[in-house]
Amino acid sequence: MQQSSNHISPEKIALQAGNDLSMIESIPVRWHLRGCRECREELASARAAIQAFREEVLELPAGLDWNNLAAEMRANISVGLEAAQAIESYSRHELSVFDWRPAAAVAAITMVAGMGWYLSFHNANLINNPSVLLEANTTGTEWKHGDLSLSIKTRSEEGSFVDMNVKGVASARYVDSETGQVAITNVYVD
Repeated sequence: MQQSSNHISPEKIALQAGNDLSMIESIPVRWHLRGCRECREELASARAAIQAFREEVLELPAGLDWNNLAAEMRANISVGLEAAQAIESYSRHELSVFDWRPAAAVAAITMVAGMGWYLSFHNANLINNPSVLLEANTTGTEWKHGDLSLSIKTRSEEGSFVDMNVKGVASARYVDSETGQVAITNVYVD
């Protein structure tokens, strides 16, 4: 049935027939039904369809033994309740044993991040001394402060690796090709 704009929509008629409209929504519908014969007939038809459906669904199949069905349902409910209790006791045991680990992991990560943040600012202030010079090259590392200096030299430039960073660390690594020994020198600014 095609509804004009003056009539109630089929969806609202179906909801009214099943008493599924809220009180506020049903007021204009009921007001319209008082004066519209066509919508009242649609509502009666929808209510008859709902009633026929309910009667068909509520009719039990022939030969159904209700007592056996009830006993089976009680057994299934009992098994379900026992399973729920077992899961609940297992869950409580799991929480009491493993509940601290996520909190410890978060605390450790927070502590490491906080220390890294603190040290990055703290060390940046320490090495802000323009009178200290660090130098690393393939012959070794050297620290100079005014007229004072400290040099650590390698045997040869061959097999040397140099590393510098902005945090005030100069490193030189030397691998002796004759003996295979490794010499590592690190110079830090404090």
